[in-house]
Amino acid sequence: MSLRWQLILWYTLTVTAILIVFVGADVIGLRRNLLDTVDTRLRNLAEDCRVSHKLNRRQPLGTQAVDWPSLVAPHLEGSTAWVRLWTQTRQNPPLILHENHFGNASTSPSFEPPPLPPDPAPTLRLFTQTNKAGKPWRILAVSSGTKSESPLRIEAAVLIDDIMDTWQRAIWEHSLISLGLILLVGFVGYFYVRRALRPVRKMAQTARAITAEDLSLRIDSRGDKDEIGELASTLNGMIERLEMGILKARRFSGDVSHELKTPLTALKGELELALRQPRETEQYRDILTRISGDVDRLSQIVHNLLFLARIDEKNQISDLVDLSLDQLVLETFEETLPLANEQALTLNIEKLEECTIAGDGPLLARMLGNLLANSIKFSRPGGHVTLTLEKMEGYPVVTIVDNGIGIPADKLSNVFERFYRVDESRATATGGSGLGLAIVDEIAKLHRIAVDISSREGEGTTVTLSWPRA
Repeated sequence: MSLRWQLILWYTLTVTAILIVFVGADVIGLRRNLLDTVDTRLRNLAEDCRVSHKLNRRQPLGTQAVDWPSLVAPHLEGSTAWVRLWTQTRQNPPLILHENHFGNASTSPSFEPPPLPPDPAPTLRLFTQTNKAGKPWRILAVSSGTKSESPLRIEAAVLIDDIMDTWQRAIWEHSLISLGLILLVGFVGYFYVRRALRPVRKMAQTARAITAEDLSLRIDSRGDKDEIGELASTLNGMIERLEMGILKARRFSGDVSHELKTPLTALKGELELALRQPRETEQYRDILTRISGDVDRLSQIVHNLLFLARIDEKNQISDLVDLSLDQLVLETFEETLPLANEQALTLNIEKLEECTIAGDGPLLARMLGNLLANSIKFSRPGGHVTLTLEKMEGYPVVTIVDNGIGIPADKLSNVFERFYRVDESRATATGGSGLGLAIVDEIAKLHRIAVDISSREGEGTTVTLSWPRA
């Protein structure tokens, strides 16, 4: 069953249940109210008979008399009714004080009064009973007094077929009205649910049209602030992230193929050149040296790719240890110093405060080494690179400043992308693979280190590493 029909069904069933409760309560209340009019008359009759019987027993002998017909008639006139008043003592047989029929009761089948409880204590019974002709009667049965006082037994019945007809007619009317309301609610609910789910159908159509080859389509949320609009916005955000991920994956695979193709082509060319004709030993040495350089470049690319793949599998670092960050910075500085000397650059430490952090030592060393190597590679001969470690508000901050070629402002946001190069010709000359800063970014994310790069083209670059608050 579709969601639309499930909603319509639940909506209709809920309204039906509410109608059943309210209509049932109304019908039951109507029956009670209709019977209360008859019950009140019968109770009043019983009360008047009790009082009169009690007063009559107190009268002197010879003056005890009650006009029972005059007493009973006002309570039962205008109705089809039957009444019998009688008394009994232990020594005497039952004595009928009064028995009468009202309306058409005299033509009705005989009516047997219900048996009274053996205890003559006052007990009022009101109930509905159907006679042999199938007519409903409202019955009163009550006794007044004790056995020693000749208790008065009162039995009365009122025909209530008109009341029951009114009640049954009300049931039919309520049922028909309820059925009409249920049909109306179902009809209105069908169109309302269909209209409410229309955006969902459009979402489904759009989602079916979206493929891995074309993720440019977006679901129209129409600016709705309801749950449907929120769902559309969430799906659009997911599609956008998927599109970015797939685009990056495509570009990454293209870059990998390009990066591997270049040294492989160079290798093949060198080998073909070496095999084309016999050469001197020195010439073979030169060719093998160039081949070795290409192999080193291939190895570096593969090594960096494998390293990034391992980093991507980690959501967090499980083997954090306490490290002396100042010692780590100093060791990285000493390892990078020969590279700076080769480039005729000045590499110095301006400030080195003692800091202890929790982290992965080899990963942090590689991150610092990549940043320093990057600054050295893209600095002019005679330039300088300055390294600083200090505490700001109690938290470590590492700063690397160079006066190199700088990075254009419009390319700063892309420097952490894999295989991205600001200047292809410069990167080729320096032997870079475009993965150094991507590795820095991944290591920083694992340690929750904020990396900020500011640069001016032709003036230099500043890289700031800020450790998080504990």
